[in-house]
Amino acid sequence: MKYKVLITGKNNSIIDDFFSQMSDDFEAVTTSNRYDDIIRHLTFYKPDVFVYCISGESRDNINQLNNARFRMMETRIPIVLVGAKEECDEVERIAVNLSSLTLYRPISIPTITARIAKLLEGWPRGGRQPGEPESVLGGILASKTYPYPRRRRLRVINPRRRR
Repeated sequence: MKYKVLITGKNNSIIDDFFSQMSDDFEAVTTSNRYDDIIRHLTFYKPDVFVYCISGESRDNINQLNNARFRMMETRIPIVLVGAKEECDEVERIAVNLSSLTLYRPISIPTITARIAKLLEGWPRGGRQPGEPESVLGGILASKTYPYPRRRRLRVINPRRRR
């Protein structure tokens, strides 16, 4: 089965590899880093996975991707980061728990293909399932099959507040 992949980022060598060497396993389409463009591609192309090829990304680009992440959570599209370890760590520092899978370069093309295919084999698909509440994000957060690691809540106590 060919998986649909939506790709963005500045690392053109990885993007070229998706089109030239991984075309047997993935049907790839690229998009820009703009939020509106990513959302339109998610709506009309309906990819199985979103791949972000990192190379010197600005904080604005990472924040736009972080905003688009919530749309991807609603439609259950995993995010894969591909890039140098330092750059991937910087993205994860800015946008905590952004990716479902992080692949550090240098990595071989067959390894990238195998790791993404393995991720997609067990991944839940297709947006809101029957019986889920209207608030898909609320349903995902409350369910046991939350696709991203949970964040811990911090309770802040105001010492000046009197009871």
